Amino acid sequence: MREISRARLSNGRLITPHEIHLITGYNEEVAEREHTYIRKALGTQSEDLLLSQFCEYYDLDYFEILTYLSPLSNDEDEDELPKTPFSDE
Repeated sequence: MREISRARLSNGRLITPHEIHLITGYNEEVAEREHTYIRKALGTQSEDLLLSQFCEYYDLDYFEILTYLSPLSNDEDEDELPKTPFSDE
């Protein structure tokens, strides 16, 4: 897994329900509900959820999750992704 430069990152990256599915293992429908639930729990009026908000809500390390998701932006195989804090193993 490649290291991401913290200096070039901002906390403005959005997280999608599909990415929540990849991190948590929830099915797509549950991940969509979780996306909505977290936004409502945080009191945001936006349809968007920031990755930093997701990580704060679950007490996850932002850069660890960002590093986990970064292969997706390069169209790498999702089956090759490392385990997450939500993984069963």
